[in-house]
Amino acid sequence: GAAEMHWLPSMTYQDPRRMSLPRPVGSRYQGMLVYPLMLPEAYLTQFAFPRNRPQTTNLKVQGRRELPDLVERYQRAAPSMPGLGTFRYGAVALTVSYDQNGRPYREKLVTVIEDTGSLGVGMWSNKDTLMVRAPAADFDRMAPLFAMVQASIRLNPAWLDGERRGSAQRAVNARATQQYIQPRSSEIVENRRRANAEIAHSMFNPHTGEPEYGSNQYRHRWQSANGT
Repeated sequence: GAAEMHWLPSMTYQDPRRMSLPRPVGSRYQGMLVYPLMLPEAYLTQFAFPRNRPQTTNLKVQGRRELPDLVERYQRAAPSMPGLGTFRYGAVALTVSYDQNGRPYREKLVTVIEDTGSLGVGMWSNKDTLMVRAPAADFDRMAPLFAMVQASIRLNPAWLDGERRGSAQRAVNARATQQYIQPRSSEIVENRRRANAEIAHSMFNPHTGEPEYGSNQYRHRWQSANGT
């Protein structure tokens, strides 16, 4: 599609530098791709973008923005264990330009990188990875639609609860996991809702201090009882 929003799945990788018997980069270990830990910007430009936009040329990073609020939300919910530390996070939003089939495009990219460190024996993963593109001449006109789609996401508490538990259990053994992480579904949903709001705010509305769920380009607007 010339204009599209693409949510990339959250995948778990194994850093070979933290393995007792390192495996070759690109091989598989217990179902995970063996790949060195990457910073968020490198993950987007060197890993995610080339795999999803293989037929592009003249890639240029036009803008870069750290996402400290998104990092803080993940960090607050991060598992930790005395002597083994805690998960660490980094998040960034990029604006890039490129050509495809002779047509110029603009794209917004965002990701959170989770590093399990010693707690997870070198496993790491991408979270909330989103790619949003449109022809360069149309991107600003379509940004309100992209923001509305992002803000309209409704989360399944049961699915998120299972995904969160599974992620933690892959990082440490199940017995230890239950001792330090017992998230309620409602807390997970609220955290992800705020994460989506922060992503939409960071990607499409850098001018205000609050997440924007609509656009003044629309003729009519409605506000819900909770302020949305």
